Parts: sequence; structure tokens; C-alpha cells
Amino acid sequence: TIFENAAMMKELLAVTPTLFRPSIPNLVYQYSIYTNYRSERLEKLNPEIDECDWRNLEAKKDTFANGLDGVVVGNLDKQALDPEALVQAALEAQLASGAQCVESTDEVSPEVALLTELRDRLGSTKRNCESLRVPLQQAVRRPSSTSATTCSKSLESTHTQAAASKDWLVQHKEDLIRLLSDSEVAEIVRWFEDTLGHLSGTKLDQLTSMDAYQEWASVSKESSSRAFQLSNSILQRVKALKKAPQQQ
Repeated sequence: TIFENAAMMKELLAVTPTLFRPSIPNLVYQYSIYTNYRSERLEKLNPEIDECDWRNLEAKKDTFANGLDGVVVGNLDKQALDPEALVQAALEAQLASGAQCVESTDEVSPEVALLTELRDRLGSTKRNCESLRVPLQQAVRRPSSTSATTCSKSLESTHTQAAASKDWLVQHKEDLIRLLSDSEVAEIVRWFEDTLGHLSGTKLDQLTSMDAYQEWASVSKESSSRAFQLSNSILQRVKALKKAPQQQ
């Protein structure tokens, strides 16, 4: 099941998510594998999905042995966050505290490198947008000048990053069309345009209730689902390109 169910899975079944995450292209969300035992094979990254230790294994014991009580989420008020936002905050805290990236030593073709950068930019924008949910929810539930400033800076930073990635995408559009298809590239461009529109349309003075926040979050989650599907499509093409030389 998904990582967001970690606390519930531990409480009900005494299982915790492993480092290895499966590649299941037809599913909307990224699933995690849960076990009640330690497996050396499952404590390795799946290179088709992750290049970084997304859980911060050093903090694993405190995090999952105590539910979410052992997770430090900065200055956020845990009581003011719903379970989904709290788990998201926990994941952000774990990644920020020292995730280690795994660098590949394999040489890749220019085509694979281009698609990999596209997937990285798509994933980075998706994660940045998802990370806005916690501070925005905090700002709605506990309004303050500090939370408003934090949200404004986060929105501006996320918009700047997304705009830069969209510009890069437009710059490499013709090359990408030769590797994917006109319709696939058009859909990715559309996703970035919709994401930038959503970010530009996010006005803190209009998010004055949880109903308004939930409506905003619903659009954000739908965007994440689209990005996940697009990312998997790119991944399948990368895998095909990597296999091609081996088949010749």
C-alpha cells in the first residue's frame, strides 16, 4: 500500500515499509512494500524508482517504532495537522535530515540522459508542489504573519522552479518528441502549464477555511496523480532504450 498508510499499518499489522519500492506503472500512486521482518534484498533501492534513500534509514527506528511520535517536523504543530499532512511532514523531515543519493556508474546514451533529466524535473516539481500542502494547511488552521510569510516564499520558490523546468522542456521539445511522441510531450507541457496556473492562482487571502484548503488540495493531488503517470511513461521509454543495445 502507499507510504501514507505507514502509521495505520504499524498499528494494525505491526509492519513497516521497506526501502525497496516496486515499479507498478498502471497504479496512480507509488506503493511501498510492508513487512514484519528484515530482508536484505528489500533494504536496497529499486533503481527503476528511486535514486535516493527516501526514508532516511538512520531515523527509521525512531520513526516507525513509535508511529509518528519520533519524527521531528520542525515548528509545525502536529495537533493542527490531519494524518495525511503529518505523514507528509514526517517524510519531508526524513529526507531533509540526510538522505543519501546513489550515483550510477553506468554510462548512458544522450537519449537516456535527456529523458532522465525530464523525469527528474517532473518529479522535482511534483514533490515541491506536494510539500506546499503542510505549510498551507498550517496557515489556514493557525493563521499568523510567520506562516503567511513562509507560504508566500514557498509558493514563489516552487513557481520559479516549475517555470524554469517548463522553459527547459520547451527548449528540448523537438528532441523529446523524437524519443516519446508529440502527444506525450504535449501532455507533459500541459501539466507544467496547469501546475504553473495552479500555483499562480493560489492566493493566501482566499484560503480562509478548511473547505477552501481541501478544494485546493484536491487539485494538487490530481496533479500529482497525472505527474506520476507521466513519470512512469517516461521510465518505460528509458528502460526500452537501455535494453535496445543489449538486444543488438
